[in-house]
Amino acid sequence: MSAVLLDAIVALDARVLAGHTAQAGDAFDAADHRQKVAASLETSQLICVERDGRHVAHTYFRPLAEGRWFVGAFSVDPAHRNASVLAEIGRRMAAIMEDEGIETLESHVYRTNELSLAFHEKLGFERFMENEKGFALRIERARLATSALGRRLGGRR
Repeated sequence: MSAVLLDAIVALDARVLAGHTAQAGDAFDAADHRQKVAASLETSQLICVERDGRHVAHTYFRPLAEGRWFVGAFSVDPAHRNASVLAEIGRRMAAIMEDEGIETLESHVYRTNELSLAFHEKLGFERFMENEKGFALRIERARLATSALGRRLGGRR
């Protein structure tokens, strides 16, 4: 992975996550985050979305166990939170899930991040655990196809 792409990922994460992280009582340290992202991406599948040559969204997920993977990030620039970007992420995510034999994706979202929670649920994720800080969500590959987004995509890859 190039340093430029890693910088773009960390910069977008800082813009969209720092406030929610602070509201949840945790600290967002960009240098620490950069190291964690770099380490995670060594074993992750990465999806990046660009518009007009600019990095506007990314997600990456890594294996936890056979057929079960964890989403390390869903970050979308606020100016690009639209159906086109969401559909591209969903379509590419479904293709990777199929290609890699991923049956379940899991993710965590702070309670303070209502937009991310809504985004996950639009993709078809369901809550399966919670604590005082946030929610654990998951989606089965078959559910992605039947979610509102999946129906709109109509199986397109």
